[in-house]
Amino acid sequence: MVTFTSGFARTYSEAWRFLVALPFLGVAIIGVEGLQHLVEWRAGMFVSSAGAHHAATDMGRMVFGSVKVLWIELVTFWVLRFFVSGSADTTLRAGREAVRRYAVVMIVMAALALITLWPPVLAPAQAQRTVSLVLLAVQLVIFPLEAALTPWMVGAALGDRRADIGFSLRRAWGSIWWALALSLLTAVPLMVVHYALNLGAVGQPTPVAAIMLAADAVFVGYLGVAIGTAQAVVAQRMAERAGDALVVLA
Repeated sequence: MVTFTSGFARTYSEAWRFLVALPFLGVAIIGVEGLQHLVEWRAGMFVSSAGAHHAATDMGRMVFGSVKVLWIELVTFWVLRFFVSGSADTTLRAGREAVRRYAVVMIVMAALALITLWPPVLAPAQAQRTVSLVLLAVQLVIFPLEAALTPWMVGAALGDRRADIGFSLRRAWGSIWWALALSLLTAVPLMVVHYALNLGAVGQPTPVAAIMLAADAVFVGYLGVAIGTAQAVVAQRMAERAGDALVVLA
């Protein structure tokens, strides 16, 4: 049975194994993050604190940020398959069933992600604080919902025909808090480093800021994969509690 300690350790180690086996997928995340930094740079985000505040809602930044989120969701498809199979060949040789099912997952997850990204930007200035508070409450609902949908998301990537929302909710029952704790403890330290590199670059001399942002782009390549492996670890634990095992089926 997956324990919290072993699951936490495996989340980080499997992310590294994935990047070694399929480095071009990690490089793709790095590239998208790098493009976002370029757009932010052109918007004056790293010139000063005032520039960072002004560029926070820059439309170009938001568009590329959304593209990055969607791309990480897509790469997670291969992360999940690699976690279960351990084979780069099996990971990339996805069947129609897995692709079709994960496309539905992508639509749902993209909608949930964009709900939290865009409303504060599109809202009138006088309403942005209220909108942000409402979205904070929405996120408190979305986090456990995503945990409960993990067996569905992972099953879709594996081509498991049983994996629907009802199946997911039944299998996740009793493991949601465990899943939330693992996901948060995996992501928070990585996000701290990510934000430290971003915020630390503000106001720095151009060469220093450029190096920090390049380092951040590389780091986000690992961060994006680790978030996906955390989902796989959670799904594995949920499957084991149900007396089942994760298998790539399509």
